[in-house]
Amino acid sequence: MGHQLQPSVIDGQGDETFTGSVARAGSGTLTWETKFHAAFDCGTQTLSNLHGTGTIMSGTRALSELRGTLIFTDQQYSGILVRRRCS
Repeated sequence: MGHQLQPSVIDGQGDETFTGSVARAGSGTLTWETKFHAAFDCGTQTLSNLHGTGTIMSGTRALSELRGTLIFTDQQYSGILVRRRCS
């Protein structure tokens, strides 16, 4: 009988930068801080049950005033972005 590895839970964080266009906002870059956790199967080298959040920290060009939070899973990203108005 072989030994079967159990999935490990991993936690992580880091910064990500998106360069492109956001509908009704324009083009530029968005940088967010990501925090996540997932199961990692050592036998197949795959992630599953990924859950994370991203807090937008900064942007450039037409996206410079956007702030918000992203939620992501194995299957999709979603979130709410708002335009911050400077006074």
